[in-house]
Amino acid sequence: SFMKQMYSGEIDKADVQALQVRFFSAQMALPQPTIAVVDGPAIGLGCTFALSCDLVYAGERARFADPHVQMGLVPGDGGTLLWPLLIGPARAKEFLFTGDPVDAAEALAMGLVNRVHPSGEVFDRALAYANRLAAGPAATIQAIKALTNQTTRALGEQFIRAGLAMESVSQESDYHKRAVEAFLAGAPVRF
Repeated sequence: SFMKQMYSGEIDKADVQALQVRFFSAQMALPQPTIAVVDGPAIGLGCTFALSCDLVYAGERARFADPHVQMGLVPGDGGTLLWPLLIGPARAKEFLFTGDPVDAAEALAMGLVNRVHPSGEVFDRALAYANRLAAGPAATIQAIKALTNQTTRALGEQFIRAGLAMESVSQESDYHKRAVEAFLAGAPVRF
């Protein structure tokens, strides 16, 4: 798995962090609307990637979580920016403090996703919406995206750099070291 590769040294953490900053910046700068389709687990960085899209369409099997805390880590990949912007700080803290997952129905109710559709239909529904946008006034839609993303974009790169710095510090903590040992041994993580 990705985590085992990262903790064994096969993947350089600095490369992953640089990719995260570049991805977030590119995502915010992209003029066209982006739509994530999630029909399974979107966990950690995958969740952040999905939530950084302009719209999130979820299948009934979708689950969203940012479980950094369960590994003794500060989530530095943008989750601490995106969750509060989407669902409010108090609600976001509830999930970021525990790493608990949110199913598709709950994600819709709290405003984390835009739509939930049956698993066999979610991709086609998202594609139909994308086609609707593509047939619309492109410059107007792009201007709306630019304006509505202005706060996120202004905070984004700086916020992610600070978050990744805090995550790096947390990677040196005893909490994280114990969590990695347990994870690699296949044992439950306990603090």
